[in-house]
Amino acid sequence: MDGLKGFLTRFKHLEPKEPKIISEVCLAVQEILGVSIPSSHITIQKNVAFLQVSPAIKRAVFVKKEALLTLLKKGEYAREVLDVR
Repeated sequence: MDGLKGFLTRFKHLEPKEPKIISEVCLAVQEILGVSIPSSHITIQKNVAFLQVSPAIKRAVFVKKEALLTLLKKGEYAREVLDVR
């Protein structure tokens, strides 16, 4: 039992990656589009970033999707984001 406890203590300090991915998506959208989106309006599901924003911003994201994905691929955590919707 003590061996299992020692093994599990390695994982105590691990943090979920989702908040870091969301912050990188926020920064990428702000850099490419010049629009600030609150992190509460972004969700990550199955490597897809969903933005809950106005239709005008969604259209701008659609137009600049390749630039956004290229910038996200350079990030540390958001590399696994395959699409932005």
